[in-house]
Amino acid sequence: MANTLKVKRSATYSSTTNPTGLVYGEAAWNNGSSKLFVGKQTDGGGTVESFHVSSLADLSVGEGLDISLGSGNIDNAATLSAEDATSSNKGVASFHTDNFLVSSGAVTIKNGGVILGTETTGNYVATAVAGTGVSVSGATGNVTVTNTGVTSAVAGAGIDVSGGTGAVTVSIGTGEVVNAMIGDNEVNSEHYAAGSIDLEHMSANSIDSDQYVDGSIDTAHFATGSVDAAAMGANSVDSSELVDGSIDESHIANDAVTANKIVDDIALAGNCSTTGSFTVGTNLIVSGDTTTLNTSTLTVEDILITVAKNATNSATSDEAGIEVGGWSGCPKITYDDAGTQWELNKNTAITGTFAVSSTSTFTGALTASGGFANTTFDGGTY
Repeated sequence: MANTLKVKRSATYSSTTNPTGLVYGEAAWNNGSSKLFVGKQTDGGGTVESFHVSSLADLSVGEGLDISLGSGNIDNAATLSAEDATSSNKGVASFHTDNFLVSSGAVTIKNGGVILGTETTGNYVATAVAGTGVSVSGATGNVTVTNTGVTSAVAGAGIDVSGGTGAVTVSIGTGEVVNAMIGDNEVNSEHYAAGSIDLEHMSANSIDSDQYVDGSIDTAHFATGSVDAAAMGANSVDSSELVDGSIDESHIANDAVTANKIVDDIALAGNCSTTGSFTVGTNLIVSGDTTTLNTSTLTVEDILITVAKNATNSATSDEAGIEVGGWSGCPKITYDDAGTQWELNKNTAITGTFAVSSTSTFTGALTASGGFANTTFDGGTY
């Protein structure tokens, strides 16, 4: 038995309903209308539409052309033919050799091929006559018209003019803007460039304590070590002024805390840690919501690891599994109660033989570098 590929298709052979809901790249066949569709992504957001793959049967022609299709499912060739042009129909037309030249598809009017007034209708310009301010060179054919009206430009008060005719430049004369044209207080602090007034522009002691804003001098203005023990009174710092955690193991002498100072079955309110090995002689019971193992190697002697131990049925085992890493989208194997199945969120590479018993359903991409044998790939119906 050879492999067979069956694309998604209309539910009945005579149905002309077009497919909808195709995923990107999925193909579907409308048997009643003999049309092939494929899922086409139309934007970066993942929108997919059913796109009709055009065939010769979808061709349509406009005015001046005819089309004929072969009959049957094998001979479906299309033949195009042109119609002759008429006064009311576009099509193939010829050009009279008395008036036109045709070469390599290009059509041009012959020199003297059209006689004005004889083979044309309507008005046309035979001669051009000059008028006031306008001169004309050439009475017929190519005519040049020149403007002779503007002869000079004259300067006015406060304005300089260079060039009497043609290109003219107008500018404000040198020295036309003077101090008398600037009103009182017209120049203020907004007109000073940043940093233009520095220490050289201020007299000695021109800024005193009355000009400091409260709080403008803080610890950032004290030099390191400028406030020492000599500057503080006796007992001026007590326990209420010590930050929590400011006295740690570096402030406790070695062996200051001994075993006789620790009671049996001690319960520690905070965290407990050790820099050496920690051995438990009997069972280790951990009560809490989270157990964290900060170790590079985890070795388990038991041959079966049980997760979701308190689950009593499939529903309470939903989403139980193993997760690798902790970032969004990290690899994991989880149990899905809705489908009563294991789910892997990453591609799976199998180097050996992948054996499938009976009928199996695959969703997503399935790649087999060794090929398939006796397999039917069925896209179903719509």
